[in-house]
Amino acid sequence: MWAGLLAASLGLAGQAQAKPHDDFNQRIDAELRAKDPALAEVFTRANEARVNDEHAKAEQLYAEVFEKDPWFLHAERRRCGELLEFGRRDEALKLCRGAVDKDPSAPNLGALAGAPTGERRTGA
Repeated sequence: MWAGLLAASLGLAGQAQAKPHDDFNQRIDAELRAKDPALAEVFTRANEARVNDEHAKAEQLYAEVFEKDPWFLHAERRRCGELLEFGRRDEALKLCRGAVDKDPSAPNLGALAGAPTGERRTGA
């Protein structure tokens, strides 16, 4: 009985943790989609590549999004995380610092905090 309750509790906790991340992703997708629906599709493909551990593809797509919309800092920050996957810390640190300089938000600061050690912040 206790094992069943523990499993149910852990399942609910996992759902509770996923919801804020899902809400965040939906919000930033809507933000970009309102400005440029085609670019939002590129960002979606980058996120899918990231989830599927296709880091080279994700990095390239995030770069494409950021090049076309340099104020969409979510692409810059996520590209930073992808560069960390390849051990390119100096490049990643530069991108993370750039995001923080433009917007010292919690996601940007979190990405910057992990960049010197190569720690990737999930969900950012």
